[in-house]
Amino acid sequence: MEIAVIAVPYDAGRRSVGVGLGPARLLEAGLAHQLRDAGHEVRETTVELPVATAAHELARIAAIQRELADAVRTAVDRAELPIVLAGNCSTAVGTLAAAPEATAVVWFDAHGDYNTAETTTTGMVDGLALSMVTGRALCNLAAGVKGFAAIDERRVVLVGARDLDPPEEQALASSQVTRLAADDASGRVAGVLRQMRPPARLVYVHLDLDVLDPAHARANQYGVPGGLTPASLVKTLAAIADVAAIYALAITAYDPECDTDGATQRTAFQAIHALVPRPDRE
Repeated sequence: MEIAVIAVPYDAGRRSVGVGLGPARLLEAGLAHQLRDAGHEVRETTVELPVATAAHELARIAAIQRELADAVRTAVDRAELPIVLAGNCSTAVGTLAAAPEATAVVWFDAHGDYNTAETTTTGMVDGLALSMVTGRALCNLAAGVKGFAAIDERRVVLVGARDLDPPEEQALASSQVTRLAADDASGRVAGVLRQMRPPARLVYVHLDLDVLDPAHARANQYGVPGGLTPASLVKTLAAIADVAAIYALAITAYDPECDTDGATQRTAFQAIHALVPRPDRE
């Protein structure tokens, strides 16, 4: 398989701080080398913020989304599987900009990311990320990303979300997003994808690593109890790969300074290998 590993080393528009350190750490730990050793062709590239970008946060986030969209489109045109290593979940807008129609989204996250500018109490843009993907939030911003089209919420599966604001919980309850709890995701996700109309043949997997239970692997400062174990995450990803092809995979929200024992890094690698089969097994 030909793979494009695309690093996006930014946290809220700031380079190489916080979760923006995650992409480099995963690469330094040998991700690309492991994929090559498994028999894949790997091209590495890094998204950089244009020098002339305005200093305020939303302008920088939008610019990163546009640059990432170009990088992902190039990968798709070259028949490469995009593996995006990003600080922020809002990069999903850029990652989805080259997605074919009817692509489904499986969004792993401890949080719903389903706030809007009107409901957020923190002002954290990543808390709006899934709302941006489904066309509920910051629509003008997303419209500036060439090729992006909002995903029908009936084609979105939210896995492991357990730390939600009350308005976010209400919005999800009235939406058509399918929610899967950490303890039954592996057994249900394949059926949910098959039951979509049309059935999900192509999936964007968005893996915010704080979906993991911090008792097993801590990804960042926002981890909360009740998440997936590393084994259950890998099992759930394997179930997705059994029924659908992967359009793109994003690994996000990894702050290596919180990963004191390396468990999250190891789990990230296991997750990637669960979705990317060895060439001799394809």
